[in-house]
Amino acid sequence: MTHFNVLVDANNMLDDDLKSVVSCLSSLLYSFTSKHQRKTIFSFDIEENRIAVLRNFCELQEISDFVVVVDAATVGDMAKNFAVYVDFVDRVPLDSIMSMMSFGVPFLGLVTPDRKENLDNTCSILIPNKASVDTYSEVSTYLRMLYFDPEVRKILKKGALKNSKSGVTILK
Repeated sequence: MTHFNVLVDANNMLDDDLKSVVSCLSSLLYSFTSKHQRKTIFSFDIEENRIAVLRNFCELQEISDFVVVVDAATVGDMAKNFAVYVDFVDRVPLDSIMSMMSFGVPFLGLVTPDRKENLDNTCSILIPNKASVDTYSEVSTYLRMLYFDPEVRKILKKGALKNSKSGVTILK
């Protein structure tokens, strides 16, 4: 069974944002049948001192069984297992994105000037950063699409490998 493993960068995320992200992922997960739920994993890269907060939110949303915590030291070792790297709140630096792309992990997140300049639709899905856009809903919609369309994931993976910049420090 191939898992749909979503890497969520929750570093520097405020509690309200983290709560909204967990709620969004919970809604996505519970929109799936149990068969598809079993194939879904949400991996969170989060500061050690905030893991308890994450776990609390996950317990409240009843998704603890689908959430794992990864640390920065092991993210690179696990990279080949991730289907997509997600930034819900526009805090992931470009070098982290490019490092994950060097492993073939496409990116899903908000448009920023540096992302617009370095990423395109062959390796990422960039969501317009507009006040009228519900970012959580948009991310959830794209995650759902990626889950059910493995061909798009393959295309984005190839694009991520092709477009990753040389000289980027790889996570170890």
